[in-house]
Amino acid sequence: MNYQEFIGEMKQVMEQELGNSYQVEVRKIPGFNGQEKTGVTISEKPGQNQIVPVIYLEEVYELFLQKNDLALCVREVLELYREKKQKAETGELLDLQKLEKWEGVKHSIYPILVSEKENERMKEVYMYRKYLDLLILYVVRVSADGIGTVKITKAMTEQWGITEADLHARAMENLQEDGYTIRDLEQLLDELVLGTEDRAERGSQKDSESRMYVLTNSQKYFGAAGMMLSPQLVKKCIGRKNFYILPSSTHEVLILPDNKKFDAKELIDMVQTVNADCVVPEEKLADHVYYFDWEKRQMAILKKKNLC
Repeated sequence: MNYQEFIGEMKQVMEQELGNSYQVEVRKIPGFNGQEKTGVTISEKPGQNQIVPVIYLEEVYELFLQKNDLALCVREVLELYREKKQKAETGELLDLQKLEKWEGVKHSIYPILVSEKENERMKEVYMYRKYLDLLILYVVRVSADGIGTVKITKAMTEQWGITEADLHARAMENLQEDGYTIRDLEQLLDELVLGTEDRAERGSQKDSESRMYVLTNSQKYFGAAGMMLSPQLVKKCIGRKNFYILPSSTHEVLILPDNKKFDAKELIDMVQTVNADCVVPEEKLADHVYYFDWEKRQMAILKKKNLC
């Protein structure tokens, strides 16, 4: 069964399972970096004020290819829908009516960073601000875990009666309270692979001046936005040293103190290799490296052509 046949079969079986009280829709969802995904939404009839989560079918199709069991895939999707529905009923999802007023959403607004070059079309519909060669977009978090979001459109800000400056100021204020941390990469990997106790016994194998750090938020979701806070965070961690930022993905960045031991071109090559081999296209942030200079108090873009 190919992917298109799978989508049709999934929709038909879910409609049979749920009955006439529900509406099942399959639609193409535009993503970041020109990517597109297939999402299914389930809503109750008649139409009520309800946040309808999108469940993406690409991952479910991978399950089908592994198990060759359509009924299992349907159960997985319906279970996920019921979990999200329960969260909405218990107040873990933002009340849809709150989206209608600025006072109801302002504490749930956050910035995210994406590539400007790869997301030009987003400028037509969504509120944005330029940052270096990136775009700051803004989202309303609608779930308690911070994963469910709604991108903020120009029409939404008109309804709220606010300016772009109002939106940006509130998003940056909320960003300050988003649980950003800088962790030693080696220690973080050791905790994941070896466990905390083993890591403590093993200790770091790297010179403290050569360590790389991970910067992200508490949800580890669109945590790359923390690079806008990075100077003050880095200063607390390693002092007032110039540093490189390696854009690992839209969810986190890597911090590397500039101890005059690294070749910038090699760092750029590393970023490009990781992007090509390890990062899914929708989560790619940039193919180059950024550099913060304390004396200039300025973040700059490092590209190969600028280093020749």
